[in-house]
Amino acid sequence: MIKNILIIKGLIAFCTLMACIITVTALNSVFSIIGLIFTFIFAASYLLFTGIDFIGISYIIIYVGAIAILFLFVILMINIEIKDIYSNNYQLYKNLPLGIFIFSILAYMFYNLLPIFYNNLFNIATPISQIESLGVNLYTYHSILLILLGFILLLAMVASIELSVDRKK
Repeated sequence: MIKNILIIKGLIAFCTLMACIITVTALNSVFSIIGLIFTFIFAASYLLFTGIDFIGISYIIIYVGAIAILFLFVILMINIEIKDIYSNNYQLYKNLPLGIFIFSILAYMFYNLLPIFYNNLFNIATPISQIESLGVNLYTYHSILLILLGFILLLAMVASIELSVDRKK
């Protein structure tokens, strides 16, 4: 039973990785957004299998239901020409060594510095639910990041509206 669950979780993680690769390497931006939607769906299903139900369902509702669909509509409203996409094909692999270098630095930092920032919030004597621990963490320790993320989403909405305005009239 446990072995089957591990195989399913590994398969979902592999599908998430493949959807991420499709998102980054797709030449058409609509296919890239569809790959992003599949990435969020696979990540949410992995979280649901892990037992983090609230975050998994939040991924589906917030990211797939709102943000990714907003990106898809914005891309469709901009109406990018297909010939412009294929003319910039060489730029896809031009920065690949830089991306691999930055990824290796981030992976090194993540695996070496993670025990320093380990939060011991779940070992509190009183049992609390996932939602309560998430609320305590977000609104107590990371409130400035929450405000910053809200501001970034506001800028993304304003930029998408600005891009879709027709200046010819």
